[in-house]
Amino acid sequence: MSRITVVLSSLFLIISCGDDGAALGEPCEAAGECASGLCEPTGTGWTCTDNCASSAECVPTIDGGRRVCGGEGVCIDPCTDGNYGEAGGQPAVCIDGVFVACATADETYCGACGCDLFGGGVCIDGNRCVAPRADGEGCTVDEECQSELCYRDSSVCGPPRPDGETCSQDLECMSALCYPSSSTCGPPKADGETCASASECASNSCLSDGRCGPPRPMGEPCSVDADCADQNCSTDGDADRTGSCNQPLGSACEFGDSTCTRCIRPNSFGSGICSRRGCDPTTAPNCPATSERRWTCERTTEGGHACFETCADSGIYLCYEGSDICIDGFCQ
Repeated sequence: MSRITVVLSSLFLIISCGDDGAALGEPCEAAGECASGLCEPTGTGWTCTDNCASSAECVPTIDGGRRVCGGEGVCIDPCTDGNYGEAGGQPAVCIDGVFVACATADETYCGACGCDLFGGGVCIDGNRCVAPRADGEGCTVDEECQSELCYRDSSVCGPPRPDGETCSQDLECMSALCYPSSSTCGPPKADGETCASASECASNSCLSDGRCGPPRPMGEPCSVDADCADQNCSTDGDADRTGSCNQPLGSACEFGDSTCTRCIRPNSFGSGICSRRGCDPTTAPNCPATSERRWTCERTTEGGHACFETCADSGIYLCYEGSDICIDGFCQ
């Protein structure tokens, strides 16, 4: 009996000696689980860590993640270099994985710390501070100018230009509109005037016929979905056809409605859903969607494309239209 007691005692001693806590870099939930007595947060959880005097003393996490010596002398996850934060309650910038007080950083970090600490001015390219320059002075970027505008053609500061003057970007114009065809500033165009993009129009809408105008109401002629206020043109996505604006895709409809290209017929779930007979996956893939149902533009077995309702092959049955069945994730 005494021999068994000795063996069990020895076994208990072996187990006790090897259970001093998790090693550095291993996951933990509380400080008491770690051999070091320190458990700190990491990007994926908490990790056993230790006190340190430099980052060279920090053991990587169990998955090889880098640790650095933080401001409180504890190994922690590194921050992202250049990011703004705090150190000791003061504004700080991340340098080599550790937040360093801006007051001890240099002008290279003005993008995060600002320029007040470095004599004022504005921060350029994130690494130098310059005094804002007056109109007519040389410049390379907008931030150098009091006007916040550096002319691209002359590399001098100046105010936005009036209509009729040359330009290369919208921000150089008082109208905030630089016409690329003439490289001159000009006012937004009124409805009915020719346009190349929506930004040229006062209505912020350039229709498919190349003229400014607000999106058209239901029943008006259209060529593409963008022509319509409800984003649904009955051309079924074929930009070469002339159609009319129909009710919005996914809206409720009744069988036989003339304002819906294809009304997926009503059923026990309520009204039908306005869909379309065809679609173009490249230029006009718009298919209906509701909070519970989705359609995507897919090729049909007969050729061409149509909006097919997505569904689950198992679980809740999502094909509501007549005899449709779910095949490979689509109602067919």
